[in-house]
Amino acid sequence: MTSEEINHQARDAAVAAVSAMSVQPTSLIQYESRGVVVIIGDQTATQAAAMMPDNLKPHLIHQGKGTAGTVPIMRMRGRELRIDGYLGNFTVTLEGASPDAEAKLDDTESLQADLVLDLSDIPLLKMPLKPPGYITSGVTDPELQAAVDELASLTGTFEKPKFFEYDPSICAHGRSGITASTRCIDACPAEAISSLAEKIEVEPHLCQGGGACATACPSGAIRYVYPSADDTLALMRRLLKVYSEQGGEQPVVVFSAAESGMPDSYASNQLPVSVEELGSVGIDIWLSALAYGARSVVLLDDGNVPAPVSREIDQQLITANEILTGMGY
Repeated sequence: MTSEEINHQARDAAVAAVSAMSVQPTSLIQYESRGVVVIIGDQTATQAAAMMPDNLKPHLIHQGKGTAGTVPIMRMRGRELRIDGYLGNFTVTLEGASPDAEAKLDDTESLQADLVLDLSDIPLLKMPLKPPGYITSGVTDPELQAAVDELASLTGTFEKPKFFEYDPSICAHGRSGITASTRCIDACPAEAISSLAEKIEVEPHLCQGGGACATACPSGAIRYVYPSADDTLALMRRLLKVYSEQGGEQPVVVFSAAESGMPDSYASNQLPVSVEELGSVGIDIWLSALAYGARSVVLLDDGNVPAPVSREIDQQLITANEILTGMGY
């Protein structure tokens, strides 16, 4: 049997050994959507509204002067549009004075909604990870139908794991009115973290498990808990132990985001570890993998890693390589 065949068998045994290891969320975040949809766009928004099934209740925010039929409508009229919230709890606000009004008085309107369909040429929300329930779409019939189908699936009650825990007593964000660390805020691709005086505030309904906040935090005030570092380390220990016991050589741990998956084929000594998001594993996990016997660690970026997360990973890679170089590796 060739060394490659031995590695293949060892990898299969190692993957099978960890496949039964499961992680339960420490707590759950709940969303409730009744199907009220705000559609933002021009005449295509009217078309999208006409395609909505019975479980969706469309409201239009029209960027032009087109008709809306029987659908409730708010017109932009040059006002600023702001979107806040998440699935089941959006507030869409038009604020400012209409430039075409005779008296330039404040003309603010707002609307509560469960879902948002944004048909703008450029999405109005700029963060890399958009809030749950915020859908963007092109304007062709197939694109609109796909967006409507997705919206229709987002009615009812939903749960997701709470990915983090925050301990404000050790937060290094600020002291005595002076801002110190903002690394968690800068790294969050969902803009779920904001400054709150000398502490931070994390909106769990916006958090989507990007994980870079926890790996970036210098004090450990934010911890990733689904899965926890202990769970991930236990999985890697088991994976590498079984691989070695089965005769495998030169193991390479390959981390990939669950949504992206692994390539169709990869080297026989590469051991796949699926994580919620690539940013959820940082320098502590990488160096531990090496300590457990991995020859190297690979982070599989398929091009979909959000820019703030990628920047944080790059900074940690620099630090990790300096540590390894200093140790003579």
